[in-house]
Amino acid sequence: MCSPSPIRHIEAGEVISSDGSTPNLRNASIIIDASGIIEWVGPTADIPSPHRGKRPDLEASVVMPGMIDAHVHLAFDGQADPVENFMASTPQQRHQQMLRSASALLNVGVTTARDLGSGMDELDLFRSTSKKSRRGSLNLLASGPPITTPDGHLWYMGGGVSDIHQAEQYIDTLAASKQVDWIKVMVTGGFTTKGTTPGQTQFSHDFLNTIAIRSRAHSLRIAGHAHGTTGIAQAAQCRFDSIEHCSFITEDGLPDFSPSIADEIKRLGIIVSPTQNQLALERIRTKSAIADHIGAVIRELDRRGVPFAIGTDAGIAGLSHGKYLGGLLALQEFGISSTRLVHSATHGTAAALGIDRTTGAIATGLRADLLLLNGSPERDLETLESPQAVVSQGWLVTSA
Repeated sequence: MCSPSPIRHIEAGEVISSDGSTPNLRNASIIIDASGIIEWVGPTADIPSPHRGKRPDLEASVVMPGMIDAHVHLAFDGQADPVENFMASTPQQRHQQMLRSASALLNVGVTTARDLGSGMDELDLFRSTSKKSRRGSLNLLASGPPITTPDGHLWYMGGGVSDIHQAEQYIDTLAASKQVDWIKVMVTGGFTTKGTTPGQTQFSHDFLNTIAIRSRAHSLRIAGHAHGTTGIAQAAQCRFDSIEHCSFITEDGLPDFSPSIADEIKRLGIIVSPTQNQLALERIRTKSAIADHIGAVIRELDRRGVPFAIGTDAGIAGLSHGKYLGGLLALQEFGISSTRLVHSATHGTAAALGIDRTTGAIATGLRADLLLLNGSPERDLETLESPQAVVSQGWLVTSA
């Protein structure tokens, strides 16, 4: 990371707008106002007169929007046992870990992330630090501690509830904190919490439906962690806004894809974040059976037109926050083109998370979250490995 400095003028050989409708611009310029918003973008030959003939602050072969990670755990360190490290640390220590994680994401071009699991104390500290700095910090959406059973998946974050009344009170508390943008629910167990099973559901349909209703009453969207097919069906029936992982497995962990549930997910417009990452890429390349199954699930969802949000689950064991590219390469292995993945990592995920009027594309009026590269990732995703520079909210936050 470099010391943040304001950026007002960028010139590029190619600008990837990524909004799905505007073609890439050749020999273009981007003008950014003092509040970090894109004021103008277009051919350099047409640049407004106040900026004509002036030397740009930055130059690059290619500029694209900053990328978005829709599923991270900033307070996890990605080491061999992040859960043990989390439980043994103080909120202040976890806050410092969140800052390190945010820095690692920015370094690889991720300018916006959705944190789907941290304690409220460290989240409050992170929000406060970002508000005071306002100099190119990571743009963060967050859920706070997920709703789970008292001994369920991620219980140690503080979101365990034993009955629906307690769950409703908990949602009210989260909403009143003004620190969360989403409510996350552990519909099924997980792989990293002892005593829980990823394929088994943790709540009844009525319980989950009440959570969904209460969350919407506070204008909060709902993300459902669901590996098991029954849990995925529950999340869809309760019209959650996003389904995380969406692994389609039985209670015993066996492949269990359901075409009818996939069709319902598509019909309802529910987002799926399949959380592919560097670890998944390694499983794909070693031809593991679970990778084959997940690949088949992703292809079936994609064939139906289910909207994806690119998320990596960064912070879990063996997955640091600087390995975003691995998730894109994993999805490419499943047949998704590099051009589509660039769109998905930016405007596609912004639209899925409801923030496309703020970020995710290079257009007038959007936040200047930008990634400067030496080549086009639409032709070769590997160019994302070493960004030339990263701009967040109009501030240069890292440069080669």
